[in-house]
Amino acid sequence: MGKNLTLILATLLVLALGGAAAIPLTNQPTFCASCHTIKPAYDSWTRSSHKDVTCVDCHVRPGISGFLHDKVYAGLEDVAITFFGTPTEPHDLQSQVYSSVCLGCHRAILRVSEVPTRDLPAPVKDVGLIMDHRE
Repeated sequence: MGKNLTLILATLLVLALGGAAAIPLTNQPTFCASCHTIKPAYDSWTRSSHKDVTCVDCHVRPGISGFLHDKVYAGLEDVAITFFGTPTEPHDLQSQVYSSVCLGCHRAILRVSEVPTRDLPAPVKDVGLIMDHRE
């Protein structure tokens, strides 16, 4: 095996091991909050009914394609923008949350549409699949 190939393989191994070790750390809401532009959303989340659900639970679709796009690609893009670009102002932050992810926990919401609105309890009338971490 040539010297260059050994160096390339060693580099790939270090990157793979480092990436695998970083995944659990980057799944923590405190990691997301470490970016100053997301801090207002994080603070609001800590006071919300979803405070026991991690950012990854809502913002990363299940499966390898969801992980690769929502966590790896979008995450690296966010990091690059934060360090090398112009970070988004906190009031302009927007993140895609797919209804299918919400329905993973909120399947009963599908049955709510079968009940006439006038028959729903007042707190349920305002429930939807739209959630915002801003006040």
